[in-house]
Amino acid sequence: RAPIQTYAQFLARTLLNPMTIAYFAALILGNGTGTLVTPADRAAFVAGAVLASLSWQSLLAATGALAHKRFSPRAQRATSVIGNLVILVLGVRFLV
Repeated sequence: RAPIQTYAQFLARTLLNPMTIAYFAALILGNGTGTLVTPADRAAFVAGAVLASLSWQSLLAATGALAHKRFSPRAQRATSVIGNLVILVLGVRFLV
């Protein structure tokens, strides 16, 4: 897979992240009710959210690339199963 495709995939996942949507919805719907009252404040918030998301996704991608090179196929499967179980447990906890 080309690096740009991988980046686009992570970007799409970030944009679909419920917390990202909640932050931007709160920013838009809270028009003037919070501390972000000027267009410059709102632009700074959006830029900060984008940079925070980009740095987090970059860290995840770099860690995944390093792990992919160093882990055996068995260890890769194990970490994948463990990671998916953690996400499942957190999702169930969130729903409860």
